[in-house]
Formats: sequence, C-alpha cells, structure tokens
Amino acid sequence: MKAAAKEMVYGDAVPELTYTVEGGTLTGTPVLTTTATSKSDVGEYDITVAKGTITYPRLNLVGAKLTVKPAAVTVSAGTYTMKQNEPRPTFKATYSGWKNDDTEAVLTKEPTFATTAPADNTPGEYEVTVSGAEAKNYTFDYVAGKLVITVADAITIVATDATMVYGDKLPELTYTVSGGTVTGTPVLTCEATNKSDVGEYVIKVEKGTVDYANLVLVNGKLTITPAELTVKAEDVIREADQPNPEFTLVYSGWKNDDTESVLITKPVATTDATELSEPGTYDIVVSGGEAKNYTFKYVNGVLTVIPSSGVEALFMDKVFDIYTVQGTKVRTNVRTLEGLPAGIYVVNGRKVLVK
Repeated sequence: MKAAAKEMVYGDAVPELTYTVEGGTLTGTPVLTTTATSKSDVGEYDITVAKGTITYPRLNLVGAKLTVKPAAVTVSAGTYTMKQNEPRPTFKATYSGWKNDDTEAVLTKEPTFATTAPADNTPGEYEVTVSGAEAKNYTFDYVAGKLVITVADAITIVATDATMVYGDKLPELTYTVSGGTVTGTPVLTCEATNKSDVGEYVIKVEKGTVDYANLVLVNGKLTITPAELTVKAEDVIREADQPNPEFTLVYSGWKNDDTESVLITKPVATTDATELSEPGTYDIVVSGGEAKNYTFKYVNGVLTVIPSSGVEALFMDKVFDIYTVQGTKVRTNVRTLEGLPAGIYVVNGRKVLVK
C-alpha cells in the first residue's frame, strides 16, 4: 500500500490524502496522516500510512510527501497625481493574496519602485513599476501603476510701472508676485536712461534666479515725463518816446546739458507798451516755447517807462561805455541807456541820472 504524493499552496486546506494498493485486494481502510496544515510553511511534509482497519498479515506500507508551494501575492504600484512644482509622492504598494491573516509584516524584503517620469517633472503620464519583494511563503506578481504630473499653478511676476522726469535718475525697478511664493530673484531691465526722450519704455522682467515650473512674466512700462523749464523775461527800464529794446529771456531748468538749441519753437516776449506809451510799468509777457522734452513755465518781466531825460541825444551819434560812479563798467560800446536800472552812471566822463 502506497500513499499518493500531494501538493498544496501555502494557506490552502490540506488536500485529501489518498493511496494505491498493489499486489492484491484489501479489506478495511488504512489511516493516512501528515503534519502539514494550512498554516505550514513552504516545504515538504511526510504523509504516513498506518494499517487502520486492514487485517492483512503481510502489509507493506509506503509513505509519500506533501509539498507546500508558495502562494502568489499581487503587488500593485498604484496611481499617483502631482503638480510639476510639488515633490514626488511616496510610492506605496498595495497587496492582494495574503494567506493566514498575513500582512506586509511577513516581508523579508520590501519592494522597490521606479518611474519613467523625468527629473524636471515635465507634465504627462508616466509608468511606475514595483519589484523586488521577498517573503518566506510567497511569490509575487507585479502590476505597474502610473504617475500623472499636471501643470503647476501659475505664479505671476509683474514689473511695476514707474515714472520719471526727463533728465532725472532712473528710478528703482520693482516687481510684485502673485499666485504663490518663489525663491530666487527676477531680473528687471529698461533701456531708458536719464538722457532718454519723453515717452514710454518697456521694463522687461526675466526669471533670473527664480526656479519655478510655471512662471508668468509680465513686463511693465517706464513713462518719462517732460521736465519743467522756466523762462523769465528780464525787467527793463527805458525812457518815454524811445522804442522798446530787445527783451532778454533767461532760462532755468535745463537737463542733460541742453541749451536753447533743443527748442523747436523759441518763446517770445511781448509788451503792450509803445513809443507813445506814458511813463509807467508794463508787463513783458512770455509765451510760445516748444521743446520735445520740456514743458514751459513762464515768468513775466516788467517794462518800466520813465520820463525822457534828454540825455540820450547827447550820445546817440556815437558808441560809449557806461560805468557806475564806483567805476564798474556795466555796458560796453552801446548807443543807448535803455535797460539800465534807475540810478547815477558815468558816460564819457559825465554823470548821468537815469530815472
């Protein structure tokens, strides 16, 4: 009588033990036993045969082996989602097929993971594989998962608009950040300088040392406004019955070494006074200036018409120099006393009173 060899999977019920009889026919039933149970580890276990109720006197009993084979556990890598600016998720396996209330605790070696996702986390769908698990009573089947990388939330850096006056120093360029926080510093540049003409110029923003996957850069603008140029008419004194002198304009507020040469239209000075005007004061009105990079502030002058002194006729036939009584020359090679403040002057060695 010979016990039949058997196989079972770890954790399953022990299969029915059977036997074969050679050399005759027996009555009664033998007893077959094994030490293996559903909880027995992978390996081989004896199947023993006892005569049981068989009464045959010359009975040859031959045992066999019960082989416990590993159970198969399915290990799934799982599905994960992340934004491209986020750290990689921690991959964690899920298991199915444990026997005898076993858990991951029976693993003698944890599985490892790999993914095809690139280091820069380019958005897309990538495979996640798992392998390498070991446990005493198990074999492992692996199911790949996936890692879905989505576009990071946008962070916007906006160059702040700025203004400056023509000829002034370029203002500090600043920016604002919205949608999150960034590390590093953007670079802001503008082609404008203190010599740039009135107008609008782009403030360009570049990422600089900012490291972020979905960065929106918005340029700003620098507006250069005109500088204010003050134009003042100098005060003038003349005698009655005399023509108006040529009025002198004094400028203040030039930038960048500019001069009257940049004027598109020169301002003019006019007055209502004529040769027939009575002694008194009259406004010298300034107007009409135009320049690319300037606005104009006009300061009127005063024309003072004084009664005629008759002195003019003494000198009108030749040029002369005019001195103060202290000896300081105030006019050179002139033919008129026009424009002199009231006071006493020396002309050709003679004292002259200008009212």
